[in-house]
Amino acid sequence: MKVLFLTATLTVSVLLVLVPNILYNKTAYIDDIKTEIKKPLTQYQVKQVNCLAKNIYFESSNQSDLGKLAVGLVTLNRVYSDKFPNTVCQVVKQAKFHQWSNSDIPIKNQCQFSWYCDGRSDNIRDSVTYAKIYNIATQLYLNYHTTYDITNGSLWYHADYVSPYWKKAVDRTVKIGQHIFYKDKDNGRKNKVSSNRGAETSTLVLLADGRY
Repeated sequence: MKVLFLTATLTVSVLLVLVPNILYNKTAYIDDIKTEIKKPLTQYQVKQVNCLAKNIYFESSNQSDLGKLAVGLVTLNRVYSDKFPNTVCQVVKQAKFHQWSNSDIPIKNQCQFSWYCDGRSDNIRDSVTYAKIYNIATQLYLNYHTTYDITNGSLWYHADYVSPYWKKAVDRTVKIGQHIFYKDKDNGRKNKVSSNRGAETSTLVLLADGRY
C-alpha cells in the first residue's frame, strides 16, 4: 500500500482516505504519523512553495484540508497545463497589468485568483493555519505527480454561492466544501499527466481535521 501524501517535520493527526477508483467510495480513519523532508528545498523550490501556500491560504483557509488540497491541486494542474504559465508563482500571479512608474501593477479584480489583486492586505493573519497550509503546500509541490488528484484534473473552481459565465464552457468534476471544480473539455496538458494519476495506488494520506 503506497503512501502518496505525508506531512513534514511534526506529528499531526492525519486522515487516511482509501480511494478504490472513485472519490466517493471511501473509508476514513484517524491516525498519527511523523515524517521529515530529507533534502532541504532549493531557493527556487522555496519561492514556488511560498506562492502555492499563499494561494491555498487566501483561497481556502476556511475550508477543510481536502478543500485546501483541492485548491493546491488546481494551482499545480495549471502549471502542467498548456493553457497556463509554467511555474507556480506565474500561475498564482497571472493577471492583467498596467504600467506605473516602470513597474507592472495588477489591475484590481483582473487576476486569475482574486486575492492577488482585490485591493486588500496580503498579510498572513493566522500564523497557525498558515503553518499547516505551508506543510500541505510543501508536500504537494514535492509529490504532485504521485498524489491522487481528488479534483480529477480540474483547472478552475468557484464558490458555490456564485454562478460564473464561464462554467458552461467547461466540465464540472466535483464539489468539495464550498468550491465547485471544473476541468477543460479537452483536458489539455503539457506533460500529458492523467487527470486520475495515482488511481493505481489506493491510498491518500493528508493532513486532516476529519471534515470533508
